[in-house]
Amino acid sequence: MPVTTLTSKGQITIPKEIREKLGLKPMDRFLVTIEGEVITLRPLKGDLMSLAGSINPPESERPTDFQRVREKVKEAVAQGVVEELRDEV
Repeated sequence: MPVTTLTSKGQITIPKEIREKLGLKPMDRFLVTIEGEVITLRPLKGDLMSLAGSINPPESERPTDFQRVREKVKEAVAQGVVEELRDEV
C-alpha cells in the first residue's frame, strides 16, 4: 500500500501508480469526504450533475416523508404571503 506525506502547505502527492491507474491529470478536481478518521478523495469527472447524490444533507434537513415535504412547502408559501401583505400595509 503506497504511503504519502502531508507537506507544510497542506498538500499530499498521490503516488504515480495510483494517478496512472485512475487516469488522473494535473488540475483534476476531487470531492473530499471525512468519515471518522478516514479521508476519501473522489475524482470529479464530467459535469456538476455527476455529483448528484454524492453528498447527503445533514439529518436535521432530511424530510422523513412526502407529507413532511408538503408541510414545509406550505409553511414557506404562507410565510411569503405574510411578508407580501406586510409590505402592502
